[in-house]
Amino acid sequence: MMATGQSRLVPYIITIIISVLLSYAAIKLSGGGAGSGQATAESTLDRILRTKTLHEGICTGQVPYCFRDAQGNQVGVEPEMGREMAKALGVTLDIVETADPNRIPFVNAGKIDFAFGTITLERAKVVSYGGLWVVDATAGAVLSGSGTADYDALKAGKTIGAIRGDTGDIYATKAFPNAKFVRVDDAATLLQALLKKQVDAIFHDYSSLSLWKADHPEITVLKAVD
Repeated sequence: MMATGQSRLVPYIITIIISVLLSYAAIKLSGGGAGSGQATAESTLDRILRTKTLHEGICTGQVPYCFRDAQGNQVGVEPEMGREMAKALGVTLDIVETADPNRIPFVNAGKIDFAFGTITLERAKVVSYGGLWVVDATAGAVLSGSGTADYDALKAGKTIGAIRGDTGDIYATKAFPNAKFVRVDDAATLLQALLKKQVDAIFHDYSSLSLWKADHPEITVLKAVD
């Protein structure tokens, strides 16, 4: 079963485009045309159908997208989408746990067939996108009563937490050049950094921050920034 905050998924899914990430190498047929003397590489789709297995990269611990329920099962938007994709293809879904910074390298290395993630220009240089499926926003969060009530307070050189390479990290790095950064590899560690007062603020997906607030009322979610 979902926790109280996790059951409020829908109202908080609002303004950053998120999409399936597929590497150019994975979907582009290599080699020459007919008669060129070069063998054509097997496409990712052909391999999935041949092996009857679809490999999805999942960053467990990030509500509402991917987390474990009370029984330890992987649940959330991303595993459910993966199961529907596998069902449509008539294959078995293999969930591969990854850290946020590893998703794109794993796709490009062929360790996974796809992952879900936010569209950015830098990522577009090394991966292609499979299609829009949900929107969200980036936002900051602080502890209530901490003295950090808005984004202006962060300009004085506070300590900011973010997931390494995440869109929250990208935004905060540009917006607060005088801040000290604590970068982590997963959402669960990011949440704990805020709750344990290891950082003054964190930046992450607005939907996740809002669900965390539902379970931890001491958190204040600031307005969405993009």
